[in-house]
Amino acid sequence: MKILAIDIETGISEDAEQFKPVFTPPKLTLRGEPYANSLTIAEQEDKWRSECALKAHTGQVLAVGYSSGGEYWHSYQNSEVNKNEEDVLINGFWMCYDSYLKNHYTIVGHYLKSFDLPFLYKRSLKYGIKPLWNPVKDRYNEQIIDTAELWSAGSYPKEYISLDTLAKFFGVGEKNGKGADFAKLFNDPATQSQALEYLENDLNLIFKVAERMLK
Repeated sequence: MKILAIDIETGISEDAEQFKPVFTPPKLTLRGEPYANSLTIAEQEDKWRSECALKAHTGQVLAVGYSSGGEYWHSYQNSEVNKNEEDVLINGFWMCYDSYLKNHYTIVGHYLKSFDLPFLYKRSLKYGIKPLWNPVKDRYNEQIIDTAELWSAGSYPKEYISLDTLAKFFGVGEKNGKGADFAKLFNDPATQSQALEYLENDLNLIFKVAERMLK
């Protein structure tokens, strides 16, 4: 079986502020104390910002990585000149995606069907780009495999498992960082290489996990 592993990394979009909700002070008990687990306005905003990169209307694609096992490559926005090239990244992704499917590769990713492809699909719509993945028709396409979904083995609700845990289970390695740190590392020229090394490691893990699961 020929495998192409893919992974995207995202960050907060330039126009995310327009979607920022109105935060309200925490409600107080009769004693005048905040309810347990309530958040201050600052904490609510921090939480909102921390989740922006995971939502298509407040996030953007910063980098896309690919691995066919012996070969690894990626494309990413040129942050050094502060140029938004997300539409170019997405267009390039769909061209690659289409080419590899036509050449009978199996496209794999971890949370591919619940995050990567839906995110790319929605961001494509923003730029008027035709997505080549259909969330209805391609849901059960046997050429498109989500290793997290495969691990759930049809259980409902689906059993959550991180890529790090799955890689350790198969003894093929472990993650070398956190996805939440990617944008910060990527947007700093001094640490951008660390961010891309993180992406490369994730792809390596996805490919090796897929090899074990798709034997």
